[in-house]
Amino acid sequence: MMGSVMDFIKKTLEDRFEEWKSVKGMLYGRTKAASFDELFVYMKPIGIFEYKYIFSAMINLVPTNLMNEKYAEVYRRLKSFECDLNVKGIFRKQYSFIPRKDLNDLAKLIEGFQPSDLLAQNLNRDENVMECIRRLGAVEFNIRLKSVSELYAPFIANKEAMLQAEKAFYENPEDVVWVLSLTTLLSHSPGLKKKIRNIYNALETISAKIREISSEITENIEKE
Repeated sequence: MMGSVMDFIKKTLEDRFEEWKSVKGMLYGRTKAASFDELFVYMKPIGIFEYKYIFSAMINLVPTNLMNEKYAEVYRRLKSFECDLNVKGIFRKQYSFIPRKDLNDLAKLIEGFQPSDLLAQNLNRDENVMECIRRLGAVEFNIRLKSVSELYAPFIANKEAMLQAEKAFYENPEDVVWVLSLTTLLSHSPGLKKKIRNIYNALETISAKIREISSEITENIEKE
């Protein structure tokens, strides 16, 4: 059943991707013409024969070979925009994006760093974005910049180590890559194809908004 759901994801979205690869139970797709560049899909066990499916879309703004001081500053400005989807209510759910809470702890480690709700508020005001979220229902949705060097990754065992790794990356960014992670339950049902399409549409719509805001920040830095 696990493999069949992953296969169904691949088949449902095959027209949106140049290629799909399956590696160690994970799917990797390279998009054709989308606002995000790559998609990783993997499973996380939550019980006996029960899994959450995690869709991670990558927006590659600046690769390592093009990094310079200007793009390092772009990374630092964008870092403060990280946010999460907040879901309230039981029968009548309310959805909104809020700044990532851990940014307050990161601000204690980095002089001059200040969390911002700019991205969260822009997403909340965008009716197309929020309609995509409402169609998905209660999902986990996190928006992050890639912020951990591969050198640090093997040594991260707790929140404190993660924050220290993020501080090191902030001081010397290696690239500028947004990571949108959407986590949800999936099972074979008549509505599975529609839900997978809704997941793709949400990632695409929000990625387009993030690219727009990222471009504006880059242009403002160039004018300074």
